[in-house]
Amino acid sequence: MSNETQLAKQSAENNLAWLQIWYADQCDGEWEHAYGISIGTLDNPVWKLEINLLKTALADVPFDSVEREGEEDWFVCKANGKTFKAYGGAKNLDDMIDAFRKWATKADKKEQE
Repeated sequence: MSNETQLAKQSAENNLAWLQIWYADQCDGEWEHAYGISIGTLDNPVWKLEINLLKTALADVPFDSVEREGEEDWFVCKANGKTFKAYGGAKNLDDMIDAFRKWATKADKKEQE
């Protein structure tokens, strides 16, 4: 990762801006054709976030599941080494991206040590 990308990630004002930078950093001419990020909705209303981790620095990095329980304010995030998956209430997409951001940032710091 270039110093410019590192600085952009650190100064990203919000989680979506950070995710865009992370995604762009993965794009190498091949990764984006076979892998990627999927953000969608389900019908009850639920956000769904899937991030393919293969061929990224996060592949096979341990992830402790994150959950918040509530009637409308809820989300759950899990990763199996190949894919980060999160589901959440209609107002929890940012929380889901934030959980991914915190994990990725922590893993990135460990990699640099």
